[in-house]
Amino acid sequence: MVREQPQRTGEAPEAPTTPGAIRPTTQSGVPKNPYSWRHPVLRARWEQQRALYRILDVRRVDLNEFEREMLIPQMRDRAAYMRETFIRIRDIAADPETAYRIAPEFRKIAPDDAPGAEGDSTKSYLTKIRRQIDEAFVTPLTKLLDDHQNVSSLREMYRFFNEIRYLSDVVMNSENILFRYKSKMTFSAVDKVSGKRISQDQEWAIILTPFELALGELKRIAETTVESIEHWTKKEDEAKKPFLDYVAAVNNAATSRRTIYLQMSAMVLALSFSAFFLTARDPLGLKRENIHLKAEIEDAKGESARLAAEVQKLQEELRARHAQPVP
Repeated sequence: MVREQPQRTGEAPEAPTTPGAIRPTTQSGVPKNPYSWRHPVLRARWEQQRALYRILDVRRVDLNEFEREMLIPQMRDRAAYMRETFIRIRDIAADPETAYRIAPEFRKIAPDDAPGAEGDSTKSYLTKIRRQIDEAFVTPLTKLLDDHQNVSSLREMYRFFNEIRYLSDVVMNSENILFRYKSKMTFSAVDKVSGKRISQDQEWAIILTPFELALGELKRIAETTVESIEHWTKKEDEAKKPFLDYVAAVNNAATSRRTIYLQMSAMVLALSFSAFFLTARDPLGLKRENIHLKAEIEDAKGESARLAAEVQKLQEELRARHAQPVP
């Protein structure tokens, strides 16, 4: 008897926790902006996206009335019922009457003197069933109920639903991993018409009759539990869809604006280069001419100062002549 556990659904694989992959956080645990002040555009875009996703994240923190008063108690009752049913199956397997009833048919497939048999094959088989029930079902269900006695937030309910969903998947396969004892034998016969030998592999599968009713109840409870969780998850996804569409639209609008800005910048740069090459066909020649003109301006300023000094001198001579007395 090998326990085949189905893969836990609804979980993403955990990323490797390397030092380079750790994001810096503040003292309150909020991720810090990875961009410095030298990248204002990227820094502002990161803050905007964090604000939008924060709206989506904090939109649901507390449980609503349906989840608190109906859904969670119902899931706890189903988990408790599955645990009680497995305990009942374990008690049936421990009942000596069960071993007495199945021993004649069971020994046809697994005789007591078969190679590898451990004494009474029937009792050994039922003992393994009891041990596997405790390890695979009763203990995990008890731990589930003890760990989630008080589910008061949406995050706790996610963990509770994830664990009960996993155990429900295991319970739905319990018939194939717990109560099947298979052996193969070869059946040979001769066809009367053709005279050919006919051989066929035949598999004998024993499902213990005392457990059939409990197995059916467990399977139905597990299936309805999984369906309820899937229905609730679908409703939550539908409620989040408008917010996700809004976040996507805002990001698309920001991307479009940046694209337009880049296109306009490219056009302005192209026009600037075109104007430069049209008006400044010889930039070095214009620079030399500009230096020559500056030198001429300096010479003109010096000549203007010299002429102003001569004019002032002549004015002083004229005033001196007028001031002399006439003989």
